[in-house]
Parts: sequence; structure tokens; C-alpha cells
Amino acid sequence: MNLNILIVVLSFISIYLSISTDRLNEILIQNRSVRDKLKEDTLFLRKYNEQLKVDEEKNIQIALLEERNRIARELHDSIGHTISSSIIQLKALKLIKNGNLVRGLDALGKNLSTGMDDIRSNLYNLRNESIDLEYNINEIIDETIGLNINLTYNIDCDLDYKLKYDILAAVKEAINNTLKHSSADSMDIKILNQPKFYSIIINDNGTIYDYKKDSDDGIGLYSMDEMAKKYKGIFNYRFEDGFRLHLTLMKGNKI
Repeated sequence: MNLNILIVVLSFISIYLSISTDRLNEILIQNRSVRDKLKEDTLFLRKYNEQLKVDEEKNIQIALLEERNRIARELHDSIGHTISSSIIQLKALKLIKNGNLVRGLDALGKNLSTGMDDIRSNLYNLRNESIDLEYNINEIIDETIGLNINLTYNIDCDLDYKLKYDILAAVKEAINNTLKHSSADSMDIKILNQPKFYSIIINDNGTIYDYKKDSDDGIGLYSMDEMAKKYKGIFNYRFEDGFRLHLTLMKGNKI
């Protein structure tokens, strides 16, 4: 009788331990799942904050350029008007028939005209030379180590400086992602001027590219997709004989 009771007790203990073990395993699995999710969220937030910093820096630069352009316009309107009026007055004074006076006014008029041309030229450069897109891309290429980059650039018109910044940001993002996640050692970058849109085509020769880890599940690719939408364009990418991405930015969609 005592043996039977002992067997029953041991059976209950065995059942209890089995249930407790299963429950403990469930808790461990849940804890691992929560831990992995927290890790993913932390990584995403870090990458997202990095992207915010990049965007903030870009917005500061754009604000500075806008202020620079405003000052340039005001200088052109004020100084330009004054000098233009002076040139007109000089032409009126030259109607007075006095040889020495006319020669002196001629020289003064030429100086004012030259000064006006210089002001216009310098103000134009002040607005437009702030971002030389091709130069800045080549600068990034020259500073990139471990990746042979070939650039094809056929934009022969001046772009809006916001568009320049966005294209430059896309190129930087593509190069950084390839260096971090690809086995590539060469890359082709094409910045093309199409009739109705600008085309950015970037591809490398990598045999491995973990684009799922690209800036935490594609935050970099996401930013490029948002850029395409900003200009009513299209963004797509694929991995086939290397990683390739293609951005089209429609013309006439200045932000």
C-alpha cells in the first residue's frame, strides 16, 4: 500500500516537473523573442537617429544656401539698380558737347559697366557655385578606399541645389552600403540627363550583398525610395550579377 502511494506521489511529481519544464521553455522562448525584438528596435532607432542627423545637417546646409541666395538677390537689386542708374545718367551727361568731359565720362562709364558685369558674375557664382555636384561626387570617390568607382556624369545644366544635395546623399548612401554589406571591389555610377527626368544608376560587382541588413532592414534604401517619391520618380533595386539600384527623379518637381 505504501509503495502504491509512493508511486502515485512520484507520478504527480513527474507530471508537475514535466508541466513546469514545458512552461519554463515557453517562458525562455518568449524572453528570447522579446530580447531579439528589443535588439532589433534598438538597432533600428540608432540607425533612424543617424539618418535624422544626416537630414538635419542637410536641412541646415539648405537653409544657409537659401540665406546666401537671398543676400545675393538683395545685393543685385540694390547695388545693381544704383549702378545701372549711374550708367544712364552718364549717358545723358555725355550729350553735353565738351570734349574733356565726354572722354572722362566715357572712362567712368566703362568702369561702371565693368563693375556691373563683375557684380552680376560674382552674384551668379555665389548662388550656384556652392554645390558643384560632379566635383563633390568625384571628391567622395577619391576618398573611398577599397572600391574602384567609375563615374559617368552627363548633366550639362545647372540643377536646383536641393536636388544636388539629394543626388549627392543617394550616391554617398550607395557607396557606404556597398562598403558595409557587399563583397564588391568595383562600382559604376551614372548620373544621366534624360528628356523628362534625371537618372541615377549605380551597380557593383559584388557576389554577396545582404541588403536586408542595409542600414537596419533597408533604412538607407527606404530613404532613397522617399527621395524618388519626393520628385514624383521611381526607385528600384535588385541583386543579379552584383547589386544594382536605379533612381529616376522627374524634372519640374522642385521641392
